[in-house]
Parts: sequence; C-alpha cells; structure tokens
Amino acid sequence: MRVPSGLRGNVFSRGLSRRTVHPARRWPQFIGGGRLGLRRTFRTPPSRATGVKQLLNAGDRKTARFIGVALAVYLVWYVLYQYVLIDAIALDDAIIHTLVLGGDGILALMGEEMMTSATTGWRSRIAIVGSEGALTIGAACDGLVLFALFTVFILAFPGRLARKLWFIPLGIATLHAANLLRVVALTWVHRYHPDALSFNHDYTFTVLVYGAVFALWYLWVEKLAGR
Repeated sequence: MRVPSGLRGNVFSRGLSRRTVHPARRWPQFIGGGRLGLRRTFRTPPSRATGVKQLLNAGDRKTARFIGVALAVYLVWYVLYQYVLIDAIALDDAIIHTLVLGGDGILALMGEEMMTSATTGWRSRIAIVGSEGALTIGAACDGLVLFALFTVFILAFPGRLARKLWFIPLGIATLHAANLLRVVALTWVHRYHPDALSFNHDYTFTVLVYGAVFALWYLWVEKLAGR
C-alpha cells in the first residue's frame, strides 16, 4: 500500500515518537540511525557506600582490638613489675648483672683488660683498665622496657598463639644481645674516646637498639603473623 507523500513525515514522526517514549525502547537507547547507529547502554553505577562502610568498620574494629589488648597487657605488666617483680626477684639487677658479665667476657676476648669488682652480689659497673672511672648500668638501660613493649605488641597483634610462644622469647633474646653489644661499644668508647660517650649513649646506640625492636615488629607483621 502506498502512503501519500504528504503524510509520510507525520507517520514517521508519530512512529519515531512512539518508539522513543515506549518503555521497552528506553533502555538501551540508540544514537544515530540505520545500521551504523551506535548503541549506548545507560546503567546506574553500583553504590559502593555499603562496601566502604563495611571495610571501615572492619578496620576500626581491628584497630580498637589491637589498642585494647595492648593497653590491657601493658597494664598487667606494669602492675606485676611495680608491685611484684621489682622486689620479689630483683629482675633489673639480674639483667644488669648479665650485661656486665657478658660485656667483660666479650671485651676480654677482644684483648682488653677489665676492671674487677670486689663485690660478691649483683654487679652494675663495667670498665676497661685505664678508663676514667667505670660505667654504671642503670635500670633505664637494661632493656626491660624494650622487652615489655615488644611483647605487648606481639601479643596484641593478630597471629597464631603457638607462633607467638616461640617468637616472643626469641625476640627478647635478640634485644638482650643487641643491648649487650651496646654496652660493649659504650665501654670501649668510654676508654678510648670519652668525649664521644655522651652523644653515642644518647643517640647512636639507642637508635640502633630501637631499630632492632622495629625490625622484629616488621618481621612479625610481614612474614609471620599472616601465615
């Protein structure tokens, strides 16, 4: 059937209008015409607010757990140390004594002649013969605070308990060995370069010992905790 030429535009317009507004033709829409038309699909982007909120909530819970456990463990340690350990077993004195004996032994192996002590109890002073006086190791330098900080971090951070039970003693032994080397180095500096003693005591070897703590934490977080 032939359509009069005067009605072709109206029929085409009405047909196009019907196709354009028809619900079945709204999605997807076509741009252009004929076989070369480009297809464009309009999609509403998925909302990520729920996923992000869940991730943030999970991160907040982990952070809160870590802080809570760390504070609880440190509080228990502080109470035990201040009211039980400090008087019951002289923990600081024992650690300092091992540092003095170990320092004497290492420096003697290096060929140094060490000052002897007439006391028979816990020793806290160390020096090479010829030094201007002796170095006294106090409780602040025996490494006990570092042991506590290291232990608190490992206990509070996620990880297998069985692995923590061997990693914590190994870490404490490593920190004690690092502090022993610090005592040896400071004793040697005190004998041969006394002017540099204060700076090395306050900065150089302190940074190295604390660096050992951070290295152990990094080893736990990156290599051991997640396995």
